[in-house]
Amino acid sequence: MIKYVELTAPEASAYRQAKIVSVECHEGERIRKGQTLFRVKSGNTELDLPATKDGRVVEIIASLHENITFTTPLLLLETEVSGSTATKPISEEADSATQSATVNSSSQAQPSATGRKVKKHIQQSLDLAGNPTEEVVLNQVVEPESEPNREVAMDRPSNAKPAVSNTMSKSANIEISVPDIGTDSAKVIEILVSVGDTIAVEDPIITLESDKASMDVPSTHAGVVKAISVTVDQDIAEGTVILELTPASNEDQTADASTKSQAPQAAKPAAAPQKVDDQQQNSSTGSQLEEVRIPDIGGDSAKVIEILVEVGQSVEIEDPLVTLESDKASMDVPSSSAGTIESIEVKIDDEVGEGTLVVTVKSSATQSANTAQPSAPAARTESTSEAASTPAKTTDAPAAKPTQEQQGAPAAPSGQSYASPSIRRFARELGVELSKVSGTGRKQRVTHDDVKAHVKSAMTSQAKPAATSGSGIPPIPAQDFSKFGEIELQPLNKIKRLTAANLHRSWVNVPHVTHNDESDISDLESFRKQLNSEYQKQGKDIKLSPLAFIVKAVVNAMQAYPQFNSSLEPGGENLILKKYFNIGIAVETPNGLVVPVLKDADKKSVAEIAREMSELAAKARDKKLTMSDMSGACFTISSLGGIGGTGFTPIVNAPEVAILGVSRTKIQPVWNGEEFKPGMILPLSLSYDHRVIDGAEAARFARHIAAVLEDVRRLTV
Repeated sequence: MIKYVELTAPEASAYRQAKIVSVECHEGERIRKGQTLFRVKSGNTELDLPATKDGRVVEIIASLHENITFTTPLLLLETEVSGSTATKPISEEADSATQSATVNSSSQAQPSATGRKVKKHIQQSLDLAGNPTEEVVLNQVVEPESEPNREVAMDRPSNAKPAVSNTMSKSANIEISVPDIGTDSAKVIEILVSVGDTIAVEDPIITLESDKASMDVPSTHAGVVKAISVTVDQDIAEGTVILELTPASNEDQTADASTKSQAPQAAKPAAAPQKVDDQQQNSSTGSQLEEVRIPDIGGDSAKVIEILVEVGQSVEIEDPLVTLESDKASMDVPSSSAGTIESIEVKIDDEVGEGTLVVTVKSSATQSANTAQPSAPAARTESTSEAASTPAKTTDAPAAKPTQEQQGAPAAPSGQSYASPSIRRFARELGVELSKVSGTGRKQRVTHDDVKAHVKSAMTSQAKPAATSGSGIPPIPAQDFSKFGEIELQPLNKIKRLTAANLHRSWVNVPHVTHNDESDISDLESFRKQLNSEYQKQGKDIKLSPLAFIVKAVVNAMQAYPQFNSSLEPGGENLILKKYFNIGIAVETPNGLVVPVLKDADKKSVAEIAREMSELAAKARDKKLTMSDMSGACFTISSLGGIGGTGFTPIVNAPEVAILGVSRTKIQPVWNGEEFKPGMILPLSLSYDHRVIDGAEAARFARHIAAVLEDVRRLTV
């Protein structure tokens, strides 16, 4: 018996929040009990996760550096056992012959009451501590070689028909309830039918999602939906009534079943004679066609994402035939027979379940006698036991064969995506449409990082037009200016484009207020000219400008009012106070405005500040400024004193919280208490972020700068 085991971490506190630090096995590897599969880190401790069974690693579900808990699927393991331990419950509608075919067996292939052999496949889930969960046995009946003309089918009487409940026979309303879903409860995430809809058996009616998987719940009867008893987001469990159904009449059901059974035959009328001939030839040589069906895959259905064989290809037992993907994992379906592929009964993107026919295989014992004429697919019979015991997992195999192109590695179909329930839930929380996300995982599955990358890309693309239309402000409509006269299109250089974007961002995000003040710098100007004259006589290459004194005065004011030497945290809940004093100086260049930064201005004299500002201005004009020269400013000064103006509104260079604008000095009368005398008045314009600085604080700060400039002796105190 083949058993597929999905391993999860043990239910222990050490694995509640752990991280995989190394993967010690690989897909396809045969492992022994006790062999280390993963190493995980929980807190400061590293732990080994060993195998609890011998077997072959079919798929590694978890990835390196993934955060796991004790419910996280880690890998899918294929094992072999000598006997079964449990079976699925059998429906009460199954007949006695069907029940006898699903009783526990002590061998892999054991004769049944009719002389046929029963092959068993088991799938079990358990954690890495060895604690088992539900174990399911699939019984597949194979005809003995003494009856070569009979096709392989699930054990049932030849005249068996689907049982119809007493409720249906009386045409009373039927209640459709939630079947065993393998968990205590699940949430309804989608209702797939409406009142008045006509549905058939196996049609999905709702979609459920639990912590581990999402699944469709199919209808067990055909009819018309009369009432729906559940709602979206409702938590439901086994036995919860989903809807009330008015059943179809027995005649309608019989007609539907007849139509379905005849459809595959009508699709391929020319194949029937060839099939008879092949069967006669197989009978004379003792060959046998064997059907390979989907075993218990631990879920209601899965999607075929890759076909690994072709018609005419020789396969051995355990060779992979197709790759399936469910909401939890992807897995290869191995061949249970050795021989030559006669037909492929599924195609890429088919939804298949337990019992679905995958391929027909001609027995390898006599395949050489028939290699010249590969037979058409053997007709399939549906078993009553299969329909009764696993109605939600059986789907009809399509009649059309896949083309060679379809059998290659598929891309995700347009409008569809492969993703686990946790990824789908994560995408819904972010408002992401999964069909628009490109998967980079195995078999093009969408991963957590794919969703985040999609969101980041979307936000980046939306942020690009911010230079013209930020914060929901309608953009300025485009106009055709050429209709008014001659125009010339002049592209902006990189500096101007970056400056425009930065200034727009600051203007949109920072609530600006500008406070204006004046300073009488008559004494400062006399002192400055005196010092420049002395430096010239001494042969020193130093020329003091008013801006050097203004820088020193600003630093002095920032030391007195530390909120001006700060930045607002992005969340807006904290203020970051800086203990260094770097002053940005706006410099005009032929290519645009740049702001070199004077570092540690509090530790330099006025003469040192003047010399360094001259050097930075020269580097700016020669395009030699580096990023280091233009980063780290705490406060910016923009001076238009050499040009003119009586005042302006400088824009705060965020994340700074203030900027000082300096205009041209002017001569005007100043009252000294006794008389008017001419004075040199310097206009000051202080713009500030009103989220951080109040108006009164701005007025005191500007007044402090003006007072220091009026009497530079204050700098020595």
